[in-house]
Amino acid sequence: MENGMINEEQRAKAIFAKARSADAGPSVYMKTRVLAELRERRQALSLRRWKFWGVASPVASAFLIAIGFLAGHSPTQAPDLTASTHRLVAVRIELSQVKNANFAEIILPEDVHFYSEKFPTLEQKQSITMAWSGGAENTKLPVVIRSDELGRKKIEIRILDQNRRVIEKRSLNIEFTDSVTNTEAFERSAV
Repeated sequence: MENGMINEEQRAKAIFAKARSADAGPSVYMKTRVLAELRERRQALSLRRWKFWGVASPVASAFLIAIGFLAGHSPTQAPDLTASTHRLVAVRIELSQVKNANFAEIILPEDVHFYSEKFPTLEQKQSITMAWSGGAENTKLPVVIRSDELGRKKIEIRILDQNRRVIEKRSLNIEFTDSVTNTEAFERSAV
């Protein structure tokens, strides 16, 4: 029995000695599997980045365009002039700072009309072109208009040279209300 124990003991020692002398490193296949896993993770991360930028860039572009549009066209911007509906409004267009101005074209929006006692047919027109002979004493071009409807209306003004090419464009925003709160509304000039 003692002999059997010695055999087992020697066998156990031999197994441990063999284990100590054997290479305890990972298998050859383990190294390639780990490298493949790292490569797949790197590719997945790169793919996620491309997907993110693929979605984020159009969204960011749309956001920037919307900000630019809203900044340029603010609906809360105060009108240049406030006037009553169904009442005549005298608007003076300042032309003193425009060089080579020979004509001024005034374009009215829908529901805004010109008024003239001398030329009643002007009321039916949406735009008129007037000759301009500028000078030091003659710097303002008067126009009388009225609106039948409430709301903000934009009047376009184009300053033209002798060949009727546009030198400068201007606009005038008029808020037509039921009653004028600003008593100086009729005295303001379109600059």
